Amino acid sequence: MLIASNDNCKLDEIKTKLVLEFKMTDLGEPQSFLDMKIVRDRQNRVLTLTLEDYIIKLLKSFGYSEMHTQKTPMAKNRTENQERKAREEFDDEPQVVSVENHSYRALIGSLLYLASTVRPDISYAVNVLSRHQINPTELEWTMAKRVCRYLKHTKHIGLRFTGKTAGLEGYLDARYADCKGSLTTSGYIIKLFGDPIAWKTRKVNLVSLSTCESEYVAMSIACQELIGLHQSIKLLLDRDLTPLTLYCDNMAAEASCLVCSNKLRHDIEIKYHYVRECVVKNLVKVVWIRSRDQLADIFTKPLPLELHHRLTELIVNIKLD
Repeated sequence: MLIASNDNCKLDEIKTKLVLEFKMTDLGEPQSFLDMKIVRDRQNRVLTLTLEDYIIKLLKSFGYSEMHTQKTPMAKNRTENQERKAREEFDDEPQVVSVENHSYRALIGSLLYLASTVRPDISYAVNVLSRHQINPTELEWTMAKRVCRYLKHTKHIGLRFTGKTAGLEGYLDARYADCKGSLTTSGYIIKLFGDPIAWKTRKVNLVSLSTCESEYVAMSIACQELIGLHQSIKLLLDRDLTPLTLYCDNMAAEASCLVCSNKLRHDIEIKYHYVRECVVKNLVKVVWIRSRDQLADIFTKPLPLELHHRLTELIVNIKLD
């Protein structure tokens, strides 16, 4: 277990009480945890987390150690994406579970651990692959292997925390009607003091009637996470960081956060108006941002090499080769 505190006396008190109750060994400052390598540069106030050893073990266990590398986790290929979307139409049909299914699921589980801890750059690819865990075809296996090839090329990448800015901010994006049944993929990333602390790619179980509505719904989902994190941060730091900033690249969705806005003329589920309530109470301010600067773009679609690398570097604060 890990224990963290900015009060050394309180830290020693907690450790003393735990030792009295349990058989424990104090290993001092952590160097690794759950295969995660922890590097602290106290002089420059930088903390780096990587899972390089975990990636090496993953590639070896699935026999992918000798594969060629890739520079992006997904191909930005229209034909492949159309084939993948067509495949989703058959996911509800009963299938026979095979050994290959279990191997595929084991690989996806391993990739999910990476995507949710220190590798936000593969979050979208892993989310798409996890939708096809019943009888994956050669297409899904090829896509999964590409993610592994990308990980081999970028195994040194993790998260670097520098704390160089102030405040709590979020970036959100949505890819309108890209899923089966005209559902939308949404994604967000939240940064504290300029460093990533939460991110997610998800399929929204709501049919949106426009790009504006899909962005507005994604904004409300991101806003809920932003407010929830702020409540925890207030307890830890005893600081109120409101108004929190939420970056959106859709002007119509931004305008819809205003009470007087008439951009959304059709009905939408009440819970998705949460962001509007937060804006009215000055808990959150929504700011328009150019699409090329939208960090959450990487959580909703495959990106070309240059853009993928640039956004990854901005998110993890580590330079890609």
